[in-house]
Amino acid sequence: PYHKWLGIPKEHRPPSYYQLLGIAAGESDAEVIEEAAIRQTMHLRTYQAGPHARECTALLNEIAQARATLLNPKKRRDYDQRLKISPKPAAPGPAAADVTGPPTSVAALADLLARSQLFSAAELQEVQERLEGATVEAGDVSRLVHGLVAAEYLTRYQAAMLLQGHVDGLHLGAYRLLDRLGRGRHSLVFKAVHRLGQMVALKVLAPHVVEDGTLLERLHRDVLVSTRLQHPHLVRTYQLAEAAGVRFLVLEFLEGKNLQEVLERRGRLEVPEAVHLVRQALLGVQFLHEQGLMHGHLEPANLMVVPGTTSAADLPYTAQILDMSLGRALGSSAALGPAAAEFLPPEPVLDIRCDIYSLGCILYRALAGQAPFAVEPNRPAGETPRPLAGFRADVSPELEAIVQGMLARNPEQRYPSPDRVLADLEVVVRGLEPAARGTVPRREIWATEPAAPAPAPPGGAAAAPWLEGNNEQPWPPVVSTSAVPGGVGDWMTRRRLRQRFYLGLFAGAAGAAAGFAFSWWIARLCF
Repeated sequence: PYHKWLGIPKEHRPPSYYQLLGIAAGESDAEVIEEAAIRQTMHLRTYQAGPHARECTALLNEIAQARATLLNPKKRRDYDQRLKISPKPAAPGPAAADVTGPPTSVAALADLLARSQLFSAAELQEVQERLEGATVEAGDVSRLVHGLVAAEYLTRYQAAMLLQGHVDGLHLGAYRLLDRLGRGRHSLVFKAVHRLGQMVALKVLAPHVVEDGTLLERLHRDVLVSTRLQHPHLVRTYQLAEAAGVRFLVLEFLEGKNLQEVLERRGRLEVPEAVHLVRQALLGVQFLHEQGLMHGHLEPANLMVVPGTTSAADLPYTAQILDMSLGRALGSSAALGPAAAEFLPPEPVLDIRCDIYSLGCILYRALAGQAPFAVEPNRPAGETPRPLAGFRADVSPELEAIVQGMLARNPEQRYPSPDRVLADLEVVVRGLEPAARGTVPRREIWATEPAAPAPAPPGGAAAAPWLEGNNEQPWPPVVSTSAVPGGVGDWMTRRRLRQRFYLGLFAGAAGAAAGFAFSWWIARLCF
């Protein structure tokens, strides 16, 4: 099985954990290790239903042991030391899990494309005709594959998989994988298309999630509830599916970025941006509240910022809430990780006030450039976050009071429901400058360059951990949108000038006509 199923040379017996996962010896990147374990598991599951089920199960157990060892830094160091002192150290495994390995000739590439099942018969014939007569130098077929990407026969993800010799990582059940969108502690997320043409996002669950029977049962229950939820500010969940032994969630696909990615580039948002995004998330949470539900683990990574206007404000983006099922199933802050724990309330998850607290943390983070509280197990019960005025001067007292009300450590002192927060936010929105209530340029929310870091709070307090070592550039002074050349306010100023010009022109013409009529009337009286 090592040779036939994983492409490990026969002379490398027993294989190292790195060879089992198909990664380079000494690899320490947790993302690479986790992705390799999921890929190998998906590949081996295709053999589990056949006559070699026993061997496949044993090999899957070895993959799980390799993953657990290499993801634990101490165990990995001990294992690496044993490899170094071994008289016959294991050689690095091949890059590909498929027996064929990376293609080195046009014929091998054509065979790989035929087995990939990415094309219809007509498309495959077109691709093969493009390859006919092509030559490669030194076995390098990447130029040909990149040509297929440029001609839109392949996506970049598919090209990368084929160049590694993989065909098993291109499909998942009825779905064709197009791109890898991201990775979390518990899943890999892919952009995919169903055989009937529907574009979706697939969240492939990590082995440790699937192997936990209690967690999986809880996830099943939450998915049954989530599939019935439809709201403009909730990302739809379609189903929890399984293919080739791999469990995955099928979700609505949205073009955009999550708020965590936006904040990592921007540092913080302008007040109108932050208020409108959190307001939209509150509308989604209010809908959940009306259904007797709650989210349970809201954080910036679970808010999608999607291009498109809203009826509430002429903003070029909307907010939609992700992970309606997986977060509720995971539940605890230990399972969600330290980054998510910064946005969880101090009390156990009980009711909708927990979501209000989390959204308060998100609003604070978007305005201040750092989370309101550090992740410490023994935080004082009466602790309050540093006022936002210590970070920026354009936060009104009304908005400050709303954020503090959402972040009250005692649930009894917190806002009781999202609609109460929304009512108070409406007052803040009406109080914003007219220009600030209008369109915010999309280039700001989709900034391609990381923004300057937020200034350290007064009193010498340290900045957020992810900003350490990069806080020498202060934020530029806050400037009203109406003062930005070419911005909304500048356009409004030009519009008013044009109106006054035409009004003056009309008044002058009317005065001249009246003067002419009066002169004609006087002339008739006199003559």
